[in-house]
Amino acid sequence: MKKRHIQAVKILLLLFISISIISCTKYEKEKIAISKGIGSEGYLQYGKWMKELNPEVELINLYGFGVDSALKLLNTCDGLILSGGPDVHPLNYGQPDYYSLCEIDSVRDTLEFKLIENALSKKMPILAVCRGFQIFNVYMGGTLFADLPTQRPGEVSHRCENKDACFHDVKLYKSQNFDFWGDIKNTRVNTNHHQGIDYLSEDLYPTSYAKDGLIESFEWIVPENQSYLIAVQWHPERLSDENPELSDSLGNNFLRAVTKFRKSKK
Repeated sequence: MKKRHIQAVKILLLLFISISIISCTKYEKEKIAISKGIGSEGYLQYGKWMKELNPEVELINLYGFGVDSALKLLNTCDGLILSGGPDVHPLNYGQPDYYSLCEIDSVRDTLEFKLIENALSKKMPILAVCRGFQIFNVYMGGTLFADLPTQRPGEVSHRCENKDACFHDVKLYKSQNFDFWGDIKNTRVNTNHHQGIDYLSEDLYPTSYAKDGLIESFEWIVPENQSYLIAVQWHPERLSDENPELSDSLGNNFLRAVTKFRKSKK
């Protein structure tokens, strides 16, 4: 009887461990790193947007950590959001004379270049927004207009005093890689930037333009064997009221790529 009792206990213990493993696997949260996701309501909005689309997702801010620590945290994640923020240093794309017209965070430039390098090496999904859109192009060898009002004045206001009331039209071109764009169409996006893409990296392909010809989004020319990439100049995390279809489409497609990446690691 004693042997049977011990055997029964062992079976129950193994069953408990198996159920625990299955339960942990079932409820394992997808983790998304944000290059900067704290410091103001605007930065917190990225996490809120992701949570609205998927309440189970876990957001991890990387700003404020040393590069090595940030990369270790990134290695635990399934996707990377390069968030908006201050200007990319003009030295990074050969226009040092415009430094005085820019708001610079050199620490962040250094951090994000390393994050991009690491994410690309792992083929991790990337969502690049506003500043993130710009610094990704610079990392890939592209350049920027350091100050649109002086270098490229035009009919479109890309930055207003009240950023929450600043919008303009863009033309979306059907994407090679993402079906959520649909056919060519005009749509309305928010805007809050004074830098913009001048020369687009040869590895990237523009998928939308503002009326003044400024590039508003891009993707890979050749997406095979690359990180899933969505890069937009506007702020989809703050677009749900004005243009929920576009905001939700961008976010959900990124989240699907994150899920796919997480499953591929197992």
